[in-house]
Amino acid sequence: MSPRSFPVRSVSTAFLALAVLLPVVPAAAAADLAVAEATARARQRFSLGIAGGRAFEYFAGGGHPSWDGYLRSLRPPPVSADRRARSLTMVRKEDVVELSRERRAKLDALQPVLAYLEREGVIAVKVLRPPLRVAFAGFLEGAAVVLSPDALDLLTPPELQAVFAHELAHEYFAGEYTAARAKEDYDTVREIELRCDAVAIVTMSRLGLDRGALLSGAAKVITFNERHGHPNRRDLSPAWDERRNFGRAMADLTR
Repeated sequence: MSPRSFPVRSVSTAFLALAVLLPVVPAAAAADLAVAEATARARQRFSLGIAGGRAFEYFAGGGHPSWDGYLRSLRPPPVSADRRARSLTMVRKEDVVELSRERRAKLDALQPVLAYLEREGVIAVKVLRPPLRVAFAGFLEGAAVVLSPDALDLLTPPELQAVFAHELAHEYFAGEYTAARAKEDYDTVREIELRCDAVAIVTMSRLGLDRGALLSGAAKVITFNERHGHPNRRDLSPAWDERRNFGRAMADLTR
């Protein structure tokens, strides 16, 4: 989202294979079967819905051999320095908020997330003052994560870390997200939002941080914005129950 428009646009069936009777299952087919079974079990336990089930399936095989390697395989190369510079020209100097010591200290909590997701020195963090009262976090074209002062003040450090990880994850799926929006394929848009939740949950888990902070942070943002007349767009955002159930399923998967 462009900071100039930053204010508002108003997260089984078990198959028993007997070796003496059935041929050896190829490794790829066995992996696909394991993912299908894990997804089916999660659907039964957590009522994931369409977008949640698809997003969970996307990650169900990702923990082998390691989540670190799986996220690295998803991560795109950083955009060029020239492109980052062009993106940052979208940030108007008059919108940038002068940070107090307390706010700077809060932003320091984001450094472990940047380091784990290998974006130190690549992605900037900008606190921008929108013209309307809104708690907002967004990813700016491979260059920055932008936050509103209300979001920064509203969220605890763990919640800020989790929301920040979600926004960084949008880089992984940016092309697919843009295409889905253009086609008005809102099931895929909501699925990608949940995939970004998954990256945040994995990140928090791997850093030994509170995975539940993502949902509590999202709930605070939604409540704050609704109170100020800016409800979530239901076509672009998963239903709250679906997001909560997906978060629980991913928390189980990353244990």
